[in-house]
Amino acid sequence: YLKTILRNLTSNAIKALEGIEDPQIVWKAWQANEKTYFSIFDNGKGATNEQLRALYDEKESIGIKSGLGLHLIRDLGKAIDCSISVDSKPNAGTTFVLALNA
Repeated sequence: YLKTILRNLTSNAIKALEGIEDPQIVWKAWQANEKTYFSIFDNGKGATNEQLRALYDEKESIGIKSGLGLHLIRDLGKAIDCSISVDSKPNAGTTFVLALNA
């Protein structure tokens, strides 16, 4: 499931970079406080809270109109006890952070 989540978030990041000057995607991985973390950053268009709601709202099934859908990412994350947080700013990019118990 983790591989599917990372692949989908990376695919979404690639799509978000369309038309961006000097496009960047940065993956990071680290361990701290008995957890393993993965982050994916892109310097793309960013997303609104409304577009990201499917990541947090169990009743929401529609988000950004590409990839597997944030609701499926949310459900896959729950299946492997992985919390997912996101920080997105318009025209500044998006960072997703996944946290797994080590």
